Amino acid sequence: LFSRFGRWVSERIGPSKAAMKINGFYRFFRSIEKRWGGIPSYDEMLKHYTAIGLRRAETPMRWLSEIGAISVNAEDRETRTEERRLDTILAEIEDPWSQQLLMGYFTALSARRESGETDLRSIRLALRPAANLLKIARLAVGALPTQKALESFWRGSPGHVAALSGFIGYLNKSYELQLKWRPSDAWLAKAKKD
Repeated sequence: LFSRFGRWVSERIGPSKAAMKINGFYRFFRSIEKRWGGIPSYDEMLKHYTAIGLRRAETPMRWLSEIGAISVNAEDRETRTEERRLDTILAEIEDPWSQQLLMGYFTALSARRESGETDLRSIRLALRPAANLLKIARLAVGALPTQKALESFWRGSPGHVAALSGFIGYLNKSYELQLKWRPSDAWLAKAKKD
């Protein structure tokens, strides 16, 4: 396969350019050979290399797709990318209590996904401001975010007011809090003035 690929890439981009890039392409084919002994499914490659790694190997992946050795699934690629981003957000919170709060919210959002009400991208977009709030709040074990912590967060991230409303609703419902999901107009005017 690599010999066939070498001829194809030489015809495609020219022999001198191909000669400069061939070692990088070889490493990609060699890693496939070592790991699988042949061309695996796209899903297996996606799990191993991630979407970013496969983008780096764009030329070999394009060729493998053209010859029918793999079938690229853009939906799977997006799903894996979103899962990786979610894992990154969930791993950012280090203290166990804040992590428990964030995981509870993630579980609630995941249940909505299973019922078809939301998708992975929306879950990621909802978790990001929640994780940021928990990092800023620095909660003691058993403590919950206060309205003052919310206002401090809003002051630093005014664009996340609406994005944080789901997490505030989750906290209010799960922990019987009375947090306001949106700052008052007077507070907004004062924050703007400040």
